[in-house]
Order: sequence, then C-alpha cells, then structure tokens
Amino acid sequence: MAYLLIFILIFLILTFLIFKLIKKIILAAISFVFMLAILLAIFGVFVYMDFLNLQENLPIQDNILLLKDNNAYLTGISYNMKNANTEQLPNIITDINSYNSKSYSEILGSNYKLIIMDISFIEENLDPNFSLTEKTITINKQEIISLLKSNNPIKEFLAQKGMPEQAIQFLPADYSSTEKLKAILFLAANKDIVEKQSISPIIKGFKKGQIIVYKQTVLFEFVKYLPTPLVESILNSQK
Repeated sequence: MAYLLIFILIFLILTFLIFKLIKKIILAAISFVFMLAILLAIFGVFVYMDFLNLQENLPIQDNILLLKDNNAYLTGISYNMKNANTEQLPNIITDINSYNSKSYSEILGSNYKLIIMDISFIEENLDPNFSLTEKTITINKQEIISLLKSNNPIKEFLAQKGMPEQAIQFLPADYSSTEKLKAILFLAANKDIVEKQSISPIIKGFKKGQIIVYKQTVLFEFVKYLPTPLVESILNSQK
C-alpha cells in the first residue's frame, strides 16, 4: 500500500510539473506569435509607406539610369518620367567613363533613384526580331548589343552597314555621336521590352541582380522574397 501511495504521489507531482511546463511552452508560443504579429505589422507599415513614397516621387523626380557591362558603364541618362511620352530626348550623360570610379552615392547626387542595368538583361529580354529603323537605316538586336558594348560605336555602325567613314555626315542627327547613339539604342531596347512584356522582366531582372536600385529601401528588400506574379499584380492594381 505504501508503494502505491508513493507511486500516486510521484505521478501527481510529475503531472503537475508537466502541466506547468506545457503551460509555459504554450504561453511562450502565444507570446512569440503575438510579438511576431506586431513586428510584421510594423514592417508592413514601413513597406506600405515606402511604396507610397516611391509611387509619389518616382514619376515626378529626376532619376539616373545607367547601362553596365561587367565593371564598366556603357551609357546613361538622367530622366524624368513626366517626359516619357514626349519626343524630348532625356539628358544624356556625356562623361560616362568618369562614373567607373564613383560610388553609387556620388553618382546619385540630388536625384531620386539610381537604376543600374546590366546589359545581360537586354540580351535576355529584348525580342530577337526587334529592329530600330531611322529613315532608311535599320539596326537589329545583335547590332544593338554590339554597338552598346563598343568603344567606338559610330565607326562600328558604319562598318556594319558597309558605309565609308566619310558617310558619318549623312547619318541621322541622333546617330551623330557616341553618347546619343548609345542612349537612343538603350532607351529603344527598354521601351520594347516593357511594351511587349510589361513589368514582369523588370521584376525578374531585379531579383536576379541584373537591375540594381539605389538607394534600396525596405520595399525593394521585401520584393526580393515575393513571387513575381504577386508583385506584378500589386503594381498593376495601383495604376
């Protein structure tokens, strides 16, 4: 009988201790979930505020858009989306080579965002059948890529078309300088990509590291972990 009482007592004590332990674990789990919910809510507020800031300022402020191949900048423009639907050519960055030794902060200056695109993005996403025609001159995709990478695109362009160097004086005005030619090809390629494929390749390119945005705020970090269709749906719903 004594052994039975001792066994029952030990059983009751163990049951009590286990119950207290389970209770603590449940309370700890509830506290953790509650704190996580609060942190996610705060994070969500920051993401939403950042999105509103981007939605308000990106279309109306000046931005820098650069094209890069490995560690060298190929071309760049300073643009404002207010002029995107006009015939006005954006401000072309003429001293692009000097940017190779500058930090992102120095390049950004007083502009709103710095967007750096690797040429592999254009190589992968530009329609293979895309061509750009100016008067009687047509440039196809491979020629565009080659000219963008070239240190002397005017000379290469003339060679592509079997034209003597003296023919430079007869080229369209927008093809008359290295800076203008590269900027126009860069803009035309991006315009075609967006018009034919919407923003999906832009999102994918950002996630793959082909597109860098500086300054990169909490919104951009958040986008990296969301499915592309979801991001595209959210952005389209805000149009």
